[in-house]
Amino acid sequence: MHEFRRLPLPTLIAVAALAAGCASSTSPMLHKMTVPETIRVLDAALAAVESGGDRVTLVLSSDLLPEIQQAAAGLRPVIKIAGEPRGRDLTLKAKQFRLEQVRVGSAAATVVGVLGPAEPPAPNQTSGCGSTYTIDLALQPDATWSMTGFMVTHC
Repeated sequence: MHEFRRLPLPTLIAVAALAAGCASSTSPMLHKMTVPETIRVLDAALAAVESGGDRVTLVLSSDLLPEIQQAAAGLRPVIKIAGEPRGRDLTLKAKQFRLEQVRVGSAAATVVGVLGPAEPPAPNQTSGCGSTYTIDLALQPDATWSMTGFMVTHC
């Protein structure tokens, strides 16, 4: 049997706001994301993606927050696409980085994206190939973002 308790209204509002932010695949965040802050986060994350020296072109879905799109356009060349192509629709050329997720909290951030070349999957596969980057960052006392975690998944 389930037990239910009444929660104070401010607690319910806070939980609902957090759940709404976490449920969204394009805008999970813990505080209001600003363009300057997003630029600093993306700049730090892209340094990891471009560690080989080649600058990337960012591929942006129209579903990304406007703050993310504006920040990205201020940093690198951008290709905008409609919707969120996944699996069979994902095709990227070399040096294209599809920005899939940017989460910025008050002291931590995560950037996820796929670096091309990425081809559509074979008929018996569920996703295409490419290198998926997950980059965790932390806000430093001097207001810069530094990488705290880095994972690349190749198919």
